[in-house]
Amino acid sequence: MPDDPLDAFTTNLARRRRALGLSQEAVAAAATMDQSQYSRIERGRVDPSIRTLTRVARALRTTPSELLRGIG
Repeated sequence: MPDDPLDAFTTNLARRRRALGLSQEAVAAAATMDQSQYSRIERGRVDPSIRTLTRVARALRTTPSELLRGIG
């Protein structure tokens, strides 16, 4: 697991999306956000707010704590 918390989060995020066989577009639509916003989150360009993290977790059918696993 990467040392940087943001790297760990983005790794978890991308891994979960791929495991579900979803595109970034599909996750963004389910999370009611623009695809470019989701892409910036997954690439670690922006830190999501708690609300955004929760919406993304729901879209990925998981919990925020699972997406944050390995951080801390």
